[in-house]
Amino acid sequence: RTIMAGAIKNMSMVKQLLQHHKQGVAIKRIATILEISKNTVKSYLAKSEALSLPVDTLLKMDDMQLEAMFHSGNPSYSRQFPNDYDSCRMFLFYFFSLIIQVFLLINCSLFQN
Repeated sequence: RTIMAGAIKNMSMVKQLLQHHKQGVAIKRIATILEISKNTVKSYLAKSEALSLPVDTLLKMDDMQLEAMFHSGNPSYSRQFPNDYDSCRMFLFYFFSLIIQVFLLINCSLFQN
């Protein structure tokens, strides 16, 4: 199985990583168990230490909270939600077309009087 560098990891995997580390499992062993690189393990451990929160607190968080803690500001993270942008853009065009229609109706009715 190939894991792309820079790809955002599943939060259950991050929780497993934190749990293994809490139990004293070595970084190399954690990487082997989770099928990720040692650098990825080190990166997530560094992020968890930078948060200055106890591991137990991180483990109790739901996936969305944990994801926000670990991936806020990550450009890869923001690109995971293209549907939201596309939906907003679609509605913007829709509402813009409605505004133009109303504007044309108002102008046409003014000229007919």
